[in-house]
Amino acid sequence: MHNLFALAAAAMMSLSAARAATIVVDIDSQPIDNGVAVSLDAGTYEISFIDGVFKSWNPWGSVAGCDSDGTGCNQGWHTNLDIEIDGTIHRFGRHGKFATADLALANASPFQLDLAALTDVTFSIFDTNYGGNVGGLSFQITSVSTPVPGAALLFVAGAAVFASGRRRRVAG
Repeated sequence: MHNLFALAAAAMMSLSAARAATIVVDIDSQPIDNGVAVSLDAGTYEISFIDGVFKSWNPWGSVAGCDSDGTGCNQGWHTNLDIEIDGTIHRFGRHGKFATADLALANASPFQLDLAALTDVTFSIFDTNYGGNVGGLSFQITSVSTPVPGAALLFVAGAAVFASGRRRRVAG
């Protein structure tokens, strides 16, 4: 009996561990069709910009009009990211324009996606003039919480009913 509960617990933990894996995505800003599609289960995900293949991107290929601390630029490096979910484009990572790729990355904040069901999500960098683009974005997608699948809940509930039935037979 204890083995059955241990098996159920192990199955639940392996499902959680598999879903909690971190996915790293690198997007080059240069090609027009730079979208990366990822299928994500229902749950909440944190998207964090990282120092990976890329730090940030610059649609002008130059820097202009910055404050003395390298912020508030008219042209410069940023972390703008477009995310398409069910045909709707959401814009994230708009933290301003900076004098360097390092500064843009340092000022990038993570954000969360909440998905109600298994969803194909496309991450991309959009610009109307790709000729000047330099750099790209590297970010990680980490599961913050995932709903427990119905099949796993049924398995645990079934094990509990089975266990209570066996206890009654042994006691009686």
